[in-house]
Amino acid sequence: MTTPADAPITMLAVGVQRAVIASVEDGEAAGRVETAADADAALATLVDRRPDCVLVGVPLPEDATTTFIERVRTQHSTLPVIGVVSEPSESVVQELLAAGVTEYVDTSGEQPPTSVLLNRIENAVAADRAQRVAAQQEQTLKHFFEESPLGAVQWDESFRFERINKRAEAMLGYTEAELTGESWERIVAEEDREHVGAAVENLLSADGGVHVVNKNVHKDGEVRIYKWHNRAVTNPDGTVQSIFSKFHDVTESIERKSELEKNETIIEALTDGIYVLDADGRFTFVNDEFVELVGYDRETIIGSTPSLLKDAEAIERAEQHLGRLLSSEGPETVTFEVPIQRADGETILCEDQMAVLPYDGEEFVGSVGTLRDITEQRQREHRFQALIEETNDIISVVDTDGRFQYQSPSIERILGHSPADTIGELAWEYIHPDDRDGVKTAFTSWVTTDQTSLESIEYRARHADGSWRWMEASGRAHTETPGVSGYLINSREITARKERQQQLALFDRVLRHNLRNDMNVIRGSADTIQETGSGDVAWLAGKIQKMCNKLLATTEKQREITQLLREPPTQSEIDLQTILHEVQSRLQSTHPEATIRVDCETPVRLQVGDKFVYALEELITNAIIHNDGDDPSVTVTVEQTAEQVRITVADNGPRISEMERDVIQHPENRSPLYHGSGLGLWLVKLIVSRSGGTVQFVETDEDGNTIAVSLPHPAA
Repeated sequence: MTTPADAPITMLAVGVQRAVIASVEDGEAAGRVETAADADAALATLVDRRPDCVLVGVPLPEDATTTFIERVRTQHSTLPVIGVVSEPSESVVQELLAAGVTEYVDTSGEQPPTSVLLNRIENAVAADRAQRVAAQQEQTLKHFFEESPLGAVQWDESFRFERINKRAEAMLGYTEAELTGESWERIVAEEDREHVGAAVENLLSADGGVHVVNKNVHKDGEVRIYKWHNRAVTNPDGTVQSIFSKFHDVTESIERKSELEKNETIIEALTDGIYVLDADGRFTFVNDEFVELVGYDRETIIGSTPSLLKDAEAIERAEQHLGRLLSSEGPETVTFEVPIQRADGETILCEDQMAVLPYDGEEFVGSVGTLRDITEQRQREHRFQALIEETNDIISVVDTDGRFQYQSPSIERILGHSPADTIGELAWEYIHPDDRDGVKTAFTSWVTTDQTSLESIEYRARHADGSWRWMEASGRAHTETPGVSGYLINSREITARKERQQQLALFDRVLRHNLRNDMNVIRGSADTIQETGSGDVAWLAGKIQKMCNKLLATTEKQREITQLLREPPTQSEIDLQTILHEVQSRLQSTHPEATIRVDCETPVRLQVGDKFVYALEELITNAIIHNDGDDPSVTVTVEQTAEQVRITVADNGPRISEMERDVIQHPENRSPLYHGSGLGLWLVKLIVSRSGGTVQFVETDEDGNTIAVSLPHPAA
């Protein structure tokens, strides 16, 4: 339990002159002073109870001062200890500071420096109490999620359920297991999904809070109105890592809520506070933002020292940074974090950026700086750290040599290794020897160049049981997580996926090999029958030959589709006019019986996926080879608008069957009884979709077929 900030101060004194103790007890903010006969008695008292402050007379008998202070620190590491020095010297002060004394006061004069001692006591105790309050608050926050009286939800970066508390389970009717991995749409009434979807987009695109009131559907079908308070947590590069939501039932008060919403205001972040200190360390200027930040009026601030806002430790740290600025090798500016005690008693964490005022000669004239409240920022970082600790992937931080600096707890569940055992180890030691060089090369290239991220790589990682697991890893730009700095690696186990891919690849090879061999045997037999037979027998043998050729062509098309699906899509820029004329020339030479026209008068620059040229060639070739007329004709027309480029391929051949048209028009209608081949059209549709385009049949009054390929215009 923490002590209130305004509670009387309790002190334990050992070896302190009676006059000094009396002056402390008579002070305005004084509390109760308990005296101990000697150091051992004082230590025994500290075992039973912890005072707010320890006053130790210096020197104690038998040179026991530093030993006593060190033993106090062993029992209470943060307890304020103030040395009351009757015979000051530089060596004595150094020994006190080395032993861990919080402050010291010189009492060698005729009169005890009561005001100085009281000020030191008050500042030290106030800082200690504030730190203990902060520690208690931090512990309280850890229990917030589970013990919140409101429903609480943690979403992943795709706004799918990751975690809910017991209150949320009761309000929604679902267990956490039932909702994990489900979209937000699962619980939102259909009529409210549009405006909830807009709020989701806002949360996924920027760091901040969004409040939403919408209808939610309980598992049993009951509709209730909940108010949601949502906040996104981002990583250092600005991408959303997770979203936290709290919600409560406002069904009965929705009418009042509308009126209250009119009066809500958004508190915008203030600009930085600016201050100027003179050579004596006194404020000579502060702007309005600084005044509002610290809560004191300008008249109180001007002329005072930073001790108005900072404790002794913070002041000492600032003086050390100022010393760096004044040194010949020092930087032009320094930035550091400092706790600021506002006029209302609240302690906030600020970022202080300080520089020295320009001056001529060697006489220092003062310093200038800015003060920014980063309390919320640090809280977000702590929340982000909590997300890393709870992720289902393995989150690692490595240094430039590839040694682990941080490992998320999930590594023990996924790979069986204790996170602590991996710290300081080289990442390569956990990677399969066959994959090691490739991973090291990719990592080295990432950390030694200007790349902002590590592209996805696959490798095998060693499990604690000696087996190997397939992993997929990607890296983000250099990060500084609280207490850890390095390169952030996100690893996900893909063993099951790799095994499926390998099985499918094997099945694909075996199937194509066996089918091709068997078809060649059948075709060879049909050739023999056709050569030796006559009449219907020869005719049927010829039909078998054609069917074999068709099936073999289908397997080849299947191979091309499989190959395309295995490869990740890539984009490149082409000149459509040039490409079309090249395709026209190439196909005209292989199909001299056909007429191929291209109507594209001006150059058209397009950003398309790989194999796009193949798709164009496939459309034109199909139009020619499936035309049984004497004069097959194909016309390719290109039209542009501000939004899209449209490529139309029209032929004069027989109409493509409705079953084959469904490959493009209605792919969702295909059932287990679907018998269409249409692999060529399917391949065209797949390639075009990878370029962000669409393929569709165009109904016209003319004979033949017209197929339109529409692509987004790069300038749109």
